[in-house]
Amino acid sequence: SVLVETPHVFVIFDAGTGIVNVPSIIKNSPLPIILLFSHLHLDHIIGYPFFTSQINPSTDLYVAGPNFPSDFFKFMVDTFKSPIYPVSWGQIKSPKMIFALDGGESLIIYKGRVSLAEKGDFEHSDRKVIISSLKSDAHPEDGVLIYSLRFSGKKIVYATDVEWKGKLDRKTKNFMKDCDILIHDAQ
Repeated sequence: SVLVETPHVFVIFDAGTGIVNVPSIIKNSPLPIILLFSHLHLDHIIGYPFFTSQINPSTDLYVAGPNFPSDFFKFMVDTFKSPIYPVSWGQIKSPKMIFALDGGESLIIYKGRVSLAEKGDFEHSDRKVIISSLKSDAHPEDGVLIYSLRFSGKKIVYATDVEWKGKLDRKTKNFMKDCDILIHDAQ
């Protein structure tokens, strides 16, 4: 898990075992939290049941993830229930909203509100946070979402578990172009 704090939102990339430390870092901040899943392999979701912020009704939590290989919302409901998870989905007070992404959509965070926008380029502002997604097939089986996070004139790209096979495709190069920080691992 990777945590990025902006003046307007906390963004968590993936829910590996590191996510258990996030509540002690963000404490009782009034800022919204967005949890972004890059893909649904076990090492990227295993920490979610232990992410205590999700059961706190005052947490302003939003979750987004890939709508592939199956329906993201159905995956979350079917996976995180008994006997694997001690709380049924209906008992969880957060997240406020779940976004199922196919790649190409963006989440816009402005004045504490999170909204989904279809493909497009968006006006940058010091008061806006824009999270864009791109589906890449450079991960075995079902692919992976790569995210870019833009705020205050800066751009962070999160591209994990990608296997370029010796060459980076043009679409991904353009998505990563001009990033200030690249969080990337590959095999």
